[in-house]
Amino acid sequence: MAQRVQLHEQATALLQAPPPGIEIVDICPPDSFTAGRFTRKLSELQYGYEAGLEAATRAIGEWQQRCFAGHTPGNRNAFV
Repeated sequence: MAQRVQLHEQATALLQAPPPGIEIVDICPPDSFTAGRFTRKLSELQYGYEAGLEAATRAIGEWQQRCFAGHTPGNRNAFV
């Protein structure tokens, strides 16, 4: 258990201060998300899945807009 706590603390530290040149996109559930580790209620699990999918899709779109802003569409060498 101690090793698990240590790994969690290391991961948290990395998320809070990533290495230079690395951007971490943190996708969090909405405040209305109520499912826990042991939730078995299908409606709560379905809501969580759909909320996560929506949040991830939105985050990917925002990330793409930031990354490709000012680049010509189809120019695959823009980041090489």
